[in-house]
Amino acid sequence: MEVIIIVLAFIGINIYTYFSKKAYVKNKVRKSWGKFPQPRIIDDLDEKELNKSMEVIRKYYPKDFYIDSYTWEDLDFIKIFRKINKGYSSVGQDYLFYRLRNYGKDSADLESFQALKDFFEKNPKIREQAEANLYYMGKNDNFSVPDFIDTRISRKNKNNKFIYFLGSLPLIFLIVSIVSFQVYPRLGVYGAFAFILFGLINIGYYRAKSKYKLADIKNSAYLGNFLKRSKKFTTMNLPNSEKIKTKLKELGKISFWMNFVAVENTDDPLLLMGEELKKMFLLPLIAYDQVDKLLDHKHMEALALFLQVGKIEAAISTLNYELALGATNKPDFIEEYEILGSEVCHPLLDDPVANDVDFTGVNIITGSNASGKSTYVKSIAINAIFAQTLNFVYAKSFKLKKAGVFTSMAIKDDVVSGDSYFIAEIKSLKRIVDDVENNKSYYFIDEILKGTNTIERIGASSSIISYLLGKNALAMIASHDIELVSMFGDSVRNIHFREYVKENGDIDFDYKLKEGPSKTRNAIKLLENLGFAKEIVDLAKSRASALTKEKEI
Repeated sequence: MEVIIIVLAFIGINIYTYFSKKAYVKNKVRKSWGKFPQPRIIDDLDEKELNKSMEVIRKYYPKDFYIDSYTWEDLDFIKIFRKINKGYSSVGQDYLFYRLRNYGKDSADLESFQALKDFFEKNPKIREQAEANLYYMGKNDNFSVPDFIDTRISRKNKNNKFIYFLGSLPLIFLIVSIVSFQVYPRLGVYGAFAFILFGLINIGYYRAKSKYKLADIKNSAYLGNFLKRSKKFTTMNLPNSEKIKTKLKELGKISFWMNFVAVENTDDPLLLMGEELKKMFLLPLIAYDQVDKLLDHKHMEALALFLQVGKIEAAISTLNYELALGATNKPDFIEEYEILGSEVCHPLLDDPVANDVDFTGVNIITGSNASGKSTYVKSIAINAIFAQTLNFVYAKSFKLKKAGVFTSMAIKDDVVSGDSYFIAEIKSLKRIVDDVENNKSYYFIDEILKGTNTIERIGASSSIISYLLGKNALAMIASHDIELVSMFGDSVRNIHFREYVKENGDIDFDYKLKEGPSKTRNAIKLLENLGFAKEIVDLAKSRASALTKEKEI
């Protein structure tokens, strides 16, 4: 009777734990919907892993356009990635990162991505089921599914035959024991003893092996869970369920062997017992070897499955981000090489000021410090990327031709390479000049060549602008140098932001775009407002006035 009570109690605890966790996940998914995700700090190591994963996917699935590291950093896209990344799984996280940096001219991929977004918007219950499934798939920090798959290709493992031999010994003695008990009991006892002995030896061997293969074991276990959870999506009637089903069928043998991969750090007593039994036959090590061999031939199928499952979570994260942002719309793709938009906003600002965009030819943006030039330029570039990667814009309307995006903005000294600010700046600009030679991309430059003296800056800047004009390139250039405006006249479009000085001497900005070149300056006024000594301010005013008169003469 006591045994029955213990068994029932054990079963009851397991049932309670299962349903409690299920309720927790369901509640977590519902409460987080339509809100910006809590930022998960992505340190340098994490971003390295994201980049590693992306490079593997790019190797097998190259796209027409790529957001390089300069543009990614200029636009603070890692911050944007964090605000979009609602994902619960490593697969969804890696795929979203890849998608934000790689896109193409072909509309099929963008259409399939939008189909998933539309499906989840219309089917919130299925979306919740999908999120819960991704939650159970989980995250494995500093681990990349694509990189793991790629490193399996043609990998040679040592002592494979020995593992198979050692793993077979407990099975042999178990069979001997069972058969012998019927005809020769003593031999059966010896067989049982040998089974236990070699089983324990194998457990010890596995543990010794796992000490230096722990990461490999953990990552293999994640891949197994990924395959298991992927099967759940085939029953949800998602737009890409059939594609997932097809890839899982092609990976059937890998799925089989993944059943024998060790599950580490489980609290389930029954599961723990099962894990120890697997180790007695070295099944986890044998499974790792079989998976390596199969992935050598099935890596494209495995990567294709990764893309389909990753796309599901990226679509959910994007839909959630759009709801949290509000005021988002779908872009219109056109054949003309231009960007036309209304009420375009920057997604990282809590209370952004919307501006219209008429981006044709070369635009020179002038204006005072802190007036909004950089923010405006970045908002257009970011939305151009959003449109082509996630099929939405933070704007009332946005029309563009599919094309690459290049920026040269947040330049920094590079202590490691020894590059000064100016060297780093001209390297950044060289990318743009090289691309203009062969492509039609969108180019955004903030404070062109500010790392050198005024005379050479204006001379070099004007020559680059002339080159861009000669190539019929689309370039948006923010600059303090009013001299550039007079050099090109009507051949470039002049727009500006300005400030307003209040009666009390404070400076106010409306952050609204205006036609024509800027006619105001505020640097000296800012010195005054921030409490610099009167003699500094007065001397600055007099010298600025003198220099202005010299130029007029």
